[in-house]
Amino acid sequence: MTDPWTGEGLFFVAKSAELAVEAIKKAFEKKRFHSRRALHLLETTRKRRIHDRKPSESKLWLR
Repeated sequence: MTDPWTGEGLFFVAKSAELAVEAIKKAFEKKRFHSRRALHLLETTRKRRIHDRKPSESKLWLR
């Protein structure tokens, strides 16, 4: 992912890593390591916190 305004991608890399750490911590706390479920939760969280803001930025760019 790259920010359409700045071309920067490091923020998204760092934020994605932070979300992955949260997902791993939750898996250890619950002692549940079902990879598909964990990946699904990580992906939905990432989309909600990072990816969902990107379309609005893209729309601004198109105006």
